[in-house]
Amino acid sequence: MEWGDVPAGTYYLSATATDNLGSKTKSSAFVVTINELPNQPPVISIVSPSDRQVFEKNDEIMITVAASDPDGSIESIELYDGSELFAEISSSPWTYSWKYAGEGVHNISAVAIDNLNESTVSAPVSIEVKAGQNESEENENRLDLYPNPNDGNFTVAFTGADPDGLGMIDIISFEGKSIIREILGSENITKTFNLSRIKSGVYILIYRNKGQIISTKKFIKN
Repeated sequence: MEWGDVPAGTYYLSATATDNLGSKTKSSAFVVTINELPNQPPVISIVSPSDRQVFEKNDEIMITVAASDPDGSIESIELYDGSELFAEISSSPWTYSWKYAGEGVHNISAVAIDNLNESTVSAPVSIEVKAGQNESEENENRLDLYPNPNDGNFTVAFTGADPDGLGMIDIISFEGKSIIREILGSENITKTFNLSRIKSGVYILIYRNKGQIISTKKFIKN
C-alpha cells in the first residue's frame, strides 16, 4: 500500500489485522512526521542590455529580466546600479525603461523575490553611458548645481551661455517619479530650490530648452 500526496504534519498510524474468523487485532500506534520541502530559490538573469553595451547620454535603456520560481511565484524584481536600488518591478513582463542614466559605467544587477521572500541575485551586466558627439564639454559647462550633496536647498546656475528664451527644469527621482517642474525665462541666470520635504536619495535635474534636453545633473539629497 502506498500513501501519496500527504500534506506536511505529524500523523499517528496504526494497523488492524482481521483473520478468517473475523477476529481483529490492532497494532500499537506509531508516529510519522512529514516535513515541508525546503523552498527553492528563484532563478533570474538579465536578458538586455548586453554586457559592455554602450549608450549615449539621454538614451532610453530598456532593461529586460527573465525570472522564474520552481515551486512558487515571483513577487517582485529589484534593479540595482552597484549597491543603489533604482527601480522595482511588481508584475510581469519584467521590463523597465531607464531614462537619464548618468554618464559613466553602470553595473546593473537584478534581484528576484519569490512568494516566500526567498531571493536570488542575477549576474551583473556592465554598461557605459557616454555623452553624445561634441556635447560633453558643452553640456557640462551649461549649468551648475550646488551644493551637492544638499539638504534639499540648492541653487542652479548657468555657467556657460545664458538661457536662450523660455526653458524648463524637471526634477525627477532616480526611479523616474516627477518631483517638480519649473519654467525659466531668459532673465533667470540662477534658480534656487527648496525641496527639503523630499526623502533622502538620488535625484536628477533635467534642463530643456526649445523642447530639447540640454543638460542633466544628478544630485544627492541627504
